[in-house]
Amino acid sequence: MKSKECKRCHNVFGLDNFYKSPITKDRRQSYCKKCDKEISKENYIKNRKDRIKKRWDWITENRERHNEIARNYQDRKRLSNMHEHG
Repeated sequence: MKSKECKRCHNVFGLDNFYKSPITKDRRQSYCKKCDKEISKENYIKNRKDRIKKRWDWITENRERHNEIARNYQDRKRLSNMHEHG
């Protein structure tokens, strides 16, 4: 089995411990799955305010589309509950 070193934690793992990537030579990410999840979580927390602001900006600019999406979601949820509870 081929192995690779994680560029963040520097541990060596089998290729199955790296997510696939179409742009790298070995077709695997540079970070192991554990480090990749940690990086994603850090970025999620770090960029939380920006994501919320972008979301509200979109809702404000696309009020009708947002309401349509919300109605469709509520209808699907209602139908799902009807099927579950008879």
